[in-house]
Amino acid sequence: HDRAVKHFGLTGQQMGYLKYINENPGTSQEEMAKAMRIDKGAVAKAIKDIKELAQNNNLLTYVSLFSSAGVGCYGFKLEGFRCIATAELIERRIAVQKYNHKCDYESGYICGNMTLPEVKKQILDEIQMWKDLYKISSPDVLIATPPCQGMSVANHKKSPDKEIKRNSLVIESIEMTRS
Repeated sequence: HDRAVKHFGLTGQQMGYLKYINENPGTSQEEMAKAMRIDKGAVAKAIKDIKELAQNNNLLTYVSLFSSAGVGCYGFKLEGFRCIATAELIERRIAVQKYNHKCDYESGYICGNMTLPEVKKQILDEIQMWKDLYKISSPDVLIATPPCQGMSVANHKKSPDKEIKRNSLVIESIEMTRS
C-alpha cells in the first residue's frame, strides 16, 4: 500500500478507493460513495485522478528549443507527446505555437534568448514543474533546431562575426541536456 502510494503518487484516500473497487468489482460510483460515506463527486474525481496518474506512467514528453513556429514538433504532438516547454526568440512565432495549442500550460511558451540565464531557468523551472506534477524523471526528447544560416554554403552574405556567434547556439542545446 505505502509503496503504491509513493510509486504512483496517490493519496491514501485514493488508494482506499482503488482497494474498494478491486474488492467490489462492478460497484457503481454511487454505491461506492454510499458504502464509503463520501460524496459521489469525490469518488468520480478520485477515479479520474487515478486513471490520469496511471496514464502518466506512460506519458511521453519533450522540450523544444529554437522552435520557430513549432512545425518541427507537430509529428510529436500527433503521436501523443506532450510539450513541456518551447523556447523561441521571436514573439510572433510563439503566437503561432499558442494558436496551435502546442503546450499544456501557458508557462511552457518561453520567448527569449537562449543564451540568457533567465531563459534557461524558465525552461528548467517548467521541467521541474512537470517532474513535480506528473512524476516524470526527465523529458523524453529534446528537440533543438538552432539557426543554421552560418553553416550554409548557400549563404553568400554571411558576416563571420555574426555567424560564429549564431553557430555557437548549438552549444546552448548541448548544455541544456546537462542541466
